[in-house]
Amino acid sequence: MTIKNSTNGCVSINPKCQTVNLEFGNFFLKFKPEAFTKFKSFIQEMNVEKFEKSELNKNKNRKILVSLSGVTLAFHKEEIDELKSLLNRAELSLKIKQIVKLSQFSQN
Repeated sequence: MTIKNSTNGCVSINPKCQTVNLEFGNFFLKFKPEAFTKFKSFIQEMNVEKFEKSELNKNKNRKILVSLSGVTLAFHKEEIDELKSLLNRAELSLKIKQIVKLSQFSQN
């Protein structure tokens, strides 16, 4: 079930597997809800300007590198900005869904 979309990606949930899925550009990541929250926080707290400056003179198209368990994802600043927005909106929607679910459970 899709939670939020952006131009280059989407966040969805799989209730059966209890996972949050992130598809962005050409990658697809599956998270347990807690890991999704940690990933979102990590991306939000990134110092994008620092990454851009440190990679400025290197021969790379994308200057912002994110390493995850042996895999490195590379982004342009605009992609990181879009990813941050998507993750924020998705997390808010997930929290609202949890609140609604809890309120329905407490009414029964």
